[in-house]
Amino acid sequence: MDNISDILLDWYARHGRDLPWRRTRDPYRIWLSEVILQQTRVAQGMDYYLRFTERFPDVGSLAAAPEDEVLKLWQGLGYYSRACNLHAAARQVAERFGGVFPRSYDEVRSLRGVGDYTAAAVCSAAYDAPCAVLDGNVFRVLARLFDIDLPIDSTAGKRTFAELAQTQLDMRCPGRYNQAVMDFGALQCTPAQPGCADCPLAARCLALAAGTVAERPVKQAKTKVRDRWFNYLHVTCGDRTLLRRRGEGDIWQGLYEFPMIETDRAADFSELTDSEEFRTVLGGVEWRLLRSVAMPKHQLSHQTLHAVFHRFEIFSPVDFPSVPTATLGDYAVPRLIDRYLDRGTLLALYDGGLRAVCVVTKEAPGVFEIKNLAVEPAFQRQGYGRAMVRHVAGACRTAGGTRLLVGTGDSALTLPFYRACGFRESHRVPNFFLQFYDHPIYEGGRLLSDMVYLSMEL
Repeated sequence: MDNISDILLDWYARHGRDLPWRRTRDPYRIWLSEVILQQTRVAQGMDYYLRFTERFPDVGSLAAAPEDEVLKLWQGLGYYSRACNLHAAARQVAERFGGVFPRSYDEVRSLRGVGDYTAAAVCSAAYDAPCAVLDGNVFRVLARLFDIDLPIDSTAGKRTFAELAQTQLDMRCPGRYNQAVMDFGALQCTPAQPGCADCPLAARCLALAAGTVAERPVKQAKTKVRDRWFNYLHVTCGDRTLLRRRGEGDIWQGLYEFPMIETDRAADFSELTDSEEFRTVLGGVEWRLLRSVAMPKHQLSHQTLHAVFHRFEIFSPVDFPSVPTATLGDYAVPRLIDRYLDRGTLLALYDGGLRAVCVVTKEAPGVFEIKNLAVEPAFQRQGYGRAMVRHVAGACRTAGGTRLLVGTGDSALTLPFYRACGFRESHRVPNFFLQFYDHPIYEGGRLLSDMVYLSMEL
């Protein structure tokens, strides 16, 4: 076993991953797996692959589906242009190739969203075409084996690595060889802490001999990550919620979102309400702010998103797209919005019927917060509120919680209640009710000003 390909194929026979798209020669399923796994780990992409193949078992069923359905099924995977391209390419297959997935490299390469790597991967795996693949794993293996210091993201580097990859390709079994070298990079020759000590190619690795393994592959200067501030207006009017579809030219095109005001920094609520964008959405109607939720940073490849959701209720329709609130879950939204919508858990207390409900959110590891607690009016002052708190505390404790928070106004109606339940004051947000509400809020005859946060150890 003298040549590199034999060593890689032997290693693959013993250590290669058993993946469903490797058990088929169906070019549609191989192509689908490649699109899903772009910028995505196998562990995450697996469930999406299985869901897509169950819903769309062939390229014709994918082509016939509405784009919204494809985007909804893709939700949470990110890089949504992949889903749009996937759907468009399926329609190209239906229209240009009679519903039969093309066989030649050039025809596969002509499909929407298909680049050199994907075309090579599909053609080699499905048809054993002599096409070498070149992804991040292969770049790394070749850069280390041959100790190449050319940047892999430069024109000269891409050309050099493409030529080298083709020379290393095992023409006896191109598809299997490509899978072997990719798995070798993913499992053995990893970016950090590669398994050099037990590497079957250690004796041939020039970077290992030169002590440059950690420096290979070389990349040009990193793209600067920029910060963006998104201020979402989550607005309901009766049984409808304001929702629009994002246009082209930015992230998440084709997905749905609440009205959004982007600012160049963290913005005060008063700055938002004074803005032209706010007046365009809610100008001229009565509105009530229910709460504001700041989300954890949302990291994209070259952007860091800082998002705050302001929850509003309005009492008359506005000239803005809306959907029935009950169908909100049917629309494909960015993962950021999905996390916001999914962050609250509704708990209910029954005693011969519904007596109390409570919305709880997880704010940090071990930290939960009561956002809303309500008791049916006919059953108030009968102990159901305290029973609901005990129920919530127990549920949070079971979920690994160590602390339970609640925020309320400085009111004679609510503070004594929570104190009696075992909460103790933690901190205050000065002037919260004055800043975030456009009208005075009174409770128990007291003008509310500060938000009072109370804490209970679980």
